[in-house]
Amino acid sequence: MSEEQTWERRFKDAVATVRQGDFDAIKEALESLGFTFEETTDPNHWMYYHTKLKGDPIFQYPRNLYRPHGSRRSTDRVSNRDQSQAKQMIQALRAVAGASHPSGDEL
Repeated sequence: MSEEQTWERRFKDAVATVRQGDFDAIKEALESLGFTFEETTDPNHWMYYHTKLKGDPIFQYPRNLYRPHGSRRSTDRVSNRDQSQAKQMIQALRAVAGASHPSGDEL
């Protein structure tokens, strides 16, 4: 497998993991791409961001990731909104990393 395919595969795998909706798997996939997670006062609520996106007018702000809990949320999947935001953050990071590093190795 070429270096280009390996680099692209990391992002594709992360997006596929997000689609599955498992909180722990999503958190692990985002952390593997270099996202930083901070727990809030609510143990079911995490904020995450990536330092490479700090200059972006849309993606510079931390995003929410809620662990499924309570009666208003599905008890086995992360919400569609949180999944959508995670996929957008991954795609934004992919664009930034691809533009600044032809090999995409440095996240």
